[in-house]
Amino acid sequence: MTSQQKPVVIWNNPEAVPNVKIGEEELCWIAVESDGKVFTFSAYYQNRPLITNEDGDLINGCDDWALSNECDGYIDSVCWVHNRLHTDYDHYWEQIKFDNEYKLLGWAKYETPEFTGVKV
Repeated sequence: MTSQQKPVVIWNNPEAVPNVKIGEEELCWIAVESDGKVFTFSAYYQNRPLITNEDGDLINGCDDWALSNECDGYIDSVCWVHNRLHTDYDHYWEQIKFDNEYKLLGWAKYETPEFTGVKV
C-alpha cells in the first residue's frame, strides 16, 4: 500500500451491533454526523448488562464484570462508550449518546494500521 492509499474499511449498519462477549467490550471505529460534518474515531462497544434474579440481586458471576458508579450502584452498560482517564478509577467508561444532532452513521471492526512512517 502506498502512502496515498487509505486502508479499506467495511462499515456496518448503525442498527447492527458488534458481537461482543457478555462482560466485555470491543474497540471499533465509529462514524458520526454532527453539524453536517462526518467524523470517524475509535470507541468501544460494551456488553456489560445488569443481570439480576427475581429478588433483584446480581446473578452469580455478574458482579465480576458489572459496572458501578458512586450514585447509582450497579449500572447496565450495553452501548457505545469512551474509555477516559480518571484519577480515581482504572477504567472510566462514558456512554456516547446519539440523537438527531449527533447521529451514528456506522461502525467497523478496528484493525491497527501498519506503521509506514519515518524509518531510522
